[in-house]
Amino acid sequence: MGLHFDVPDYKKLRVIIDTDAACEADDPFAIVHALLSPKLIVKGIIAEHFNEKGSSERSYSEIRTILNEMGMRVPILMGLEEALDENKDQKNEAVEFIINEAMKDDDKPLFVLCQGAITNVAAAISEQPEIKKRMTVIWIGTHGEAPCKAPFREFNAGNDIAAANLILSSGTDLWLVPSQVYTTVTIGIAEIERRIRPCGRIGEHLFTQLVTYNMSKYAGWTKGESWSLGDSPAIALALNPDCGHFKTVKAPRVADDTSSEICEGNPEIRIYTDIDSRYILEDLIAKLETYSDGSVYCKTESADQKYLYDRQNVDSEKPGFCSNPIIKTTYTADPAPMVFGDTLYLYTTHDEDRLENHFYTMNNWYCFSTKDMATWTDHGVIFSLDDISWADGRAWAPQCIERNGKFYLYCPVHKENGGMAIAVGISDKTEGPYKDLGHPLVDEGDWNDIDPTVFIDDDGQAYLYFGNPELRYVLLNEDMISYDEKVGIGRIPMTEEAFSKGSHMTGTSYAEGPWFYKRNGLYYMVYAAFSGEKGDGIQHNEHLAYSTSDSPLGPWVYGGVLMTEEGGTFTNHPGIADFRGHSYLFYHTGELPGGNLFHRSVCAAEFKYNDDGSIGTIAKCDGVYKITDD
Repeated sequence: MGLHFDVPDYKKLRVIIDTDAACEADDPFAIVHALLSPKLIVKGIIAEHFNEKGSSERSYSEIRTILNEMGMRVPILMGLEEALDENKDQKNEAVEFIINEAMKDDDKPLFVLCQGAITNVAAAISEQPEIKKRMTVIWIGTHGEAPCKAPFREFNAGNDIAAANLILSSGTDLWLVPSQVYTTVTIGIAEIERRIRPCGRIGEHLFTQLVTYNMSKYAGWTKGESWSLGDSPAIALALNPDCGHFKTVKAPRVADDTSSEICEGNPEIRIYTDIDSRYILEDLIAKLETYSDGSVYCKTESADQKYLYDRQNVDSEKPGFCSNPIIKTTYTADPAPMVFGDTLYLYTTHDEDRLENHFYTMNNWYCFSTKDMATWTDHGVIFSLDDISWADGRAWAPQCIERNGKFYLYCPVHKENGGMAIAVGISDKTEGPYKDLGHPLVDEGDWNDIDPTVFIDDDGQAYLYFGNPELRYVLLNEDMISYDEKVGIGRIPMTEEAFSKGSHMTGTSYAEGPWFYKRNGLYYMVYAAFSGEKGDGIQHNEHLAYSTSDSPLGPWVYGGVLMTEEGGTFTNHPGIADFRGHSYLFYHTGELPGGNLFHRSVCAAEFKYNDDGSIGTIAKCDGVYKITDD
């Protein structure tokens, strides 16, 4: 379920979050709070340094993890790696992003919420002074009103004193939350465990990263059983400036020991003297609880209708155009196209509206069909877990094929006694209904038995590939419901030459979701992939990649990236078909209202092969045009 209210458009704010997210454990709570607040339009999140080598990269990684766990897509910018230095070029993508957003002709106010050193904002003002009159900066930092002898070294101002003093003297609209205020936003770790940890994957992540930091040698300053979510006031004040009291005073100067000194030439700023910590905490927790209750969040009926209206407008502005997602009536994923006769049939999984156990909740398979790629017929549920007596969950990525007048739908499911296995549904019609074979076709008792892809070669031999983290195969017999047991289950060597270096478990990029086919004598293996290197500690989103071979069983040679990882979901899943003289890649994103990691939507993109059979990177797109006879 979602929140049953929306925020009037004229009350919404544009926000940029500047955060040293990997420094301590409170920043992630503030980031999540902002992302779950319908009043705040998060334009981007900047990874701020905390004066250690590689700290911006670490913050970037933590921001990315948060977005992955929430299934959200927001631009992430790499901030400056070091404190301000007049003798160095202080211009980078984050600084440019702040300037460009501030200079936009937009009637929604811009707030920059700073949860760390204020280097990037100071560099932006230094580069383009005009922006200081076009934004409000809320900063968690300093010891506040001068004079004030530093009771301890204030971390955020202390990590870049030059930037702090530039901001304080700049004349920008600055709301300051000093140390004696932000440290009062206190919550017990037991409360976090009881109320935040159960809130899905992001709740678990917030709790786990806090406990991990609390047990580390870096957390000697903490009290042991409680935590100060000191960065959260930046979010709360953007939501409600009256959730605390403030004074308007001359901005202080920050001394080398972070004491606040009087500086007569400085302009006036707003300094908060107290904050309503329970408002902050209860609002965060309530939004997390609502978000995790099915993970369909902040999408009211009116917002849904507006989204669909906008999509329809795309269609009306481009006659004969089918906008993405091509299936708009329900959450669909793992597209598997099959051309039969003059029709393209699309088999998909279905993400249920309501999650169970904060994980993919998938109980059945759908079929859709089209004769022109613009008009789609919904054939509804064609096969279900209810039809498979030995399965108890996880109706995952299928593929269908025809042979000898029958249709075979290969589907991975979770067995009642544990483990994944591949089921087969059989039908006399493309759109089903399908009847279960009665037992697993492939059952190794491990995670690898998922994502089957099936192909019949010119010589009549049928192949069924599948697997995560390895790519495996069986040689199907002509009956399509058994395989050559003498050959058994084959394993493709997981080498960098075949699948490139990557961060998945085998050390290659190959992850799951293989799609096997042949075109002009060349065999293709398209799959979901992970970039990076094994053990890099980064939770990457899946992108799509492909490999080719002159033989159906390899050796495979890596071809390149087919589609990049952006798209609002952790997963992606390819399906490729040639239809009426056009080539299409089917994939999924999180673009439908309420869409995210666990609520995906199938899209399509037309592409062309190069003369040598290679494929360039295919961009996610607005949709595809109707096929005509012209």
